[in-house]
Amino acid sequence: MTLRKANVFATGKKRPRAWRQVEDNEAGEDRESEAFKKLQRELEEREEVERKNAERLAHLDELIARTEGRSRTVGTLLYLDIELRKKASTMAKMQSFVTTGRLIFEVFDDLTPKTASAMVRLVRATGEQASARDGRDRQSANSYYNATFSYVVPGFLCRGGTSVAEENTGTRSAFPGTKEAIWDGLKLTCRGVIALASEKSNEFIISFKPLEDLDGQRMVFGRVCPASFELLDEIEAAGTPDGDPSRTIVIVGGGVIDPEQPITKYVRPVVRPKEEKVTERRTKGFTDYRKFTFT
Repeated sequence: MTLRKANVFATGKKRPRAWRQVEDNEAGEDRESEAFKKLQRELEEREEVERKNAERLAHLDELIARTEGRSRTVGTLLYLDIELRKKASTMAKMQSFVTTGRLIFEVFDDLTPKTASAMVRLVRATGEQASARDGRDRQSANSYYNATFSYVVPGFLCRGGTSVAEENTGTRSAFPGTKEAIWDGLKLTCRGVIALASEKSNEFIISFKPLEDLDGQRMVFGRVCPASFELLDEIEAAGTPDGDPSRTIVIVGGGVIDPEQPITKYVRPVVRPKEEKVTERRTKGFTDYRKFTFT
């Protein structure tokens, strides 16, 4: 008669120590595997966040490069012809008493298409009205012709495009509803950046220095080209601490620059008036009234 070995599982005895060790090792490996997978997921999520942050920073750097003129991308180029006239002069419109220049600027039609399109329409209408003989002395709320720079503070900014016709007629602005999705990205990072003064009017502002305090508060849509910085210096020099310019700064023309033509074809140097030499002849009983009339 053969004796069978006792079944340890049937008798309720504990498993051999070696078996329990194998089971513990397998459980430990499972826990390590789960921890490794969790760590791997966290690393992948962190890499994804870092990648998105790098893309965002690169995008913001590109926007800053656009406002500073360091980008290879160039939007539509426009120009405004401007005159700086002596306020108290009865002969203010005479060429010998007027400083003239051309403000060439770029609008970011690829970044702010609505705002840029509205500005292009206004500038094109300005040129058309300036070239029309019957509109030489009239203002229009739909263009910048005869509009002025009503606020100029040196070392801060200037506000242009102020139209009496717009104020009197209550005509709606060309910029309502043009708030772009990129509002917070474009900033007033340097001199010559152009932004909307308000969506309720056609006025625009040009910075004379970086204006971090206004970032996110004004819709930036363009920049002044370096070729017109000399004229921008003249406008700034006409400013006062309270903002009331010492000279009448008027927009007398404008247009869109043909992208097929070189920009040098449209550049105009600043032309300053010749200084009047007032001759004092009081010893002969003559009073020179020019100094009272023309200054």
